[in-house]
Amino acid sequence: MERRDAAGFVWGGDAVYADDRKSTSEFSDSNGGDDLSDGHAYPLEQQRGEKPRNRWRYRDATPDYLSHLLLHQRHAQPNYTHFVDTGIDVFGTIDDHDYGRNNGDATFEHGRMNGFVFVRDFLNLPEDSAMYRRAQQGRGVYGVRVYDFDRRSGEETLSDAEAGIEDGSDILQVTQQRCHSQDAQMKNATCAMPSSNPSTPASRNNRRVAVFVLDVRTNKTPWKTTLPHRWQDDVRGDFLGEEQWEWLERSVRRSSAAIHVFVSGVQVHADRIYDGNIIEDWGKYPTAQARLYNTILMSSSLADDDTHNSAAANIIISGDVHFAQFLRKDCFRAPSTRLEGTDNTLPHAFERRTLMEMTTSGLTHAWGASEKFGRAVPLLSDRNSTIGTILKLILHIHVNALTAIANFVNPWTDIVTDEATDAQMCATELNFGELEFDWDSEIVHARIWGSYEDGLASPSPPQPLLYQSWSFQALSDSHVPSKHKAKVDGIDSTTDSGSWTCNNYRGTPNPVHRLVGVCITLTSMLVLPGVCCGIPILLPYLMFVLIGGRKRRKAPPKP
Repeated sequence: MERRDAAGFVWGGDAVYADDRKSTSEFSDSNGGDDLSDGHAYPLEQQRGEKPRNRWRYRDATPDYLSHLLLHQRHAQPNYTHFVDTGIDVFGTIDDHDYGRNNGDATFEHGRMNGFVFVRDFLNLPEDSAMYRRAQQGRGVYGVRVYDFDRRSGEETLSDAEAGIEDGSDILQVTQQRCHSQDAQMKNATCAMPSSNPSTPASRNNRRVAVFVLDVRTNKTPWKTTLPHRWQDDVRGDFLGEEQWEWLERSVRRSSAAIHVFVSGVQVHADRIYDGNIIEDWGKYPTAQARLYNTILMSSSLADDDTHNSAAANIIISGDVHFAQFLRKDCFRAPSTRLEGTDNTLPHAFERRTLMEMTTSGLTHAWGASEKFGRAVPLLSDRNSTIGTILKLILHIHVNALTAIANFVNPWTDIVTDEATDAQMCATELNFGELEFDWDSEIVHARIWGSYEDGLASPSPPQPLLYQSWSFQALSDSHVPSKHKAKVDGIDSTTDSGSWTCNNYRGTPNPVHRLVGVCITLTSMLVLPGVCCGIPILLPYLMFVLIGGRKRRKAPPKP
C-alpha cells in the first residue's frame, strides 16, 4: 500500500477483531478485568509462554478492551505504524468486529462508546472535528473527508471548514439535548459547539473528491431471528438511523465535489443469502437501500434549483465479505416531462444512471488466504509445517470450488463480468482497493491489489487482481454503452418522477432460480469440506491398492 503513494487511506471497517475474546477468565488481567489478549495473535499469552484454549468461546468487546486492541494495532504493528507515519491521511468508519459484536446493531450496550474509542484512539481525529464530536456524543462513526487534487501533493486533505460540508449547528442542537446524559461514560460531551456557515455549493468543475463514510452499526435495526421472518426482507429495517440519514442528505446537497465516494461496511448492491444473520447486505432492508440510492443519485440530478448539483461520478466502496468484487446497478427515474407518443416502458424514456460498487475485503482475512482460518486451524499459520502446507492446498481447492459453484448456480446479475471472457470479477485473496483519478482524461481507474505473501506468484511488473476503468461520462450520463441492458423493472408511468429505481445491470434475478442457487450453495458449503479433506486420504490409499495389485500380478507363480 505504501508504494502506491496515495493521498489518503480509508478504513471500511473491521480494522481489528475485538469480538473474539474467549469467554473464560483464565487469561484475565491481574485486576480481574477484561482479557486484554488479542483474540487473533494472543500476544500476551505468548509472552507468558501459555497456550490459549477454548478458542470457540468468544464474547463482545468492552471499551477498555477495544481501546487496548486499537492502540496495539496503531503503535505495536510495525508495518501499519510505518505506513501511518509516512503522513498519509487516515480516515474511515467501523463495521461489526471493531464495533465490538459480530453482526452488531443498536442494541449493543457498548456500541456507542466503542465508536468513540475508535475515533479517539485509532483514527486520532482532532477534537474539534465534526466527526469526533458526533462520536463523543454517541451518535455514530460517520463523516466526510474532502480531497482537493488541485493542491500540491501531500496537501490535498481539506479541513471541515475548508470543505464547507459539515455544519456545527446540528452538533450544537443535539449536544444541548444530551449534555446531561446519565451515561457516566458520555458525560464529557461538550455543551457548546461553534457553528459554521457552509459555503454555497459551487460548480462541479473542480478536482475535489468527497468521501462519505457511513456507520452501519450504531443505529442499525437488529436482524429478525425467528422463522419465517428472518428469511424475509424487512421493509422497516434500517442501517443508518434517521439522524444519520438527515446528515447524509444534507451533506450531499452541500458538497461541490466532482466525485462522491460512499463507504459502507457491508455490501450495498448485493442480496445474496436470504438470512441476514448469515450474510449481511443492504438488499435485505429494501426501503433503506432505495433511500440510499436516491440520496446518492441526488448529487447526479440536474434540477432547476440550486439545491441539487451534478456530480461527475458516484462510486460505492464496501467490505465485510472477505473477498473482492465489482458490482453494478443501472438506475432509472421517470422523467419530469413526458413527450407525447413516447413508450414509457422503454429505457430511453427515463433518466438513467450507472452506479458502480467496489467491494474490497480484506487486508488480513480473506477466504482464499490461510490467515482467515488461523484461529480455527493453527497449523495454517506455520508455513514450514508439512501438515500446514497440505491444509493450505485443501483450503484453496475448497474455496475455489465453492466460489465457482456459487457463481455458476446463482443469478447474481449485479456482479460485473469481464467483457472478453464473461467471467464474474471476483478475487478471494488478501486484497485492498484503490481509486485513481485521471483528471485530464476524466477516467476513474479502480484496482484491487493482492498480497503476494500467501502463495501467489508475484508478476513483474505487479498487476492488480481485478481492474476496471470508468469515464466520468459513463458514470453520470444517461446512456452507458454495454452489452448488458438492465430492464426497467419496478417503474412505470405512475412512478414518482423524483424517485430512482435501481436494478441489476444484467437483469432482475428469477426468484425460483435464486432459491435453487441458495440451496445448492449452502449444500456445497457442507459437502465440499468433506470432499476436499477426503481426497488427500483417498489418493494415497488408491495408489497403494493399485501398486500393490500390480506387484501381486507380476510375482512369479509358486512351484
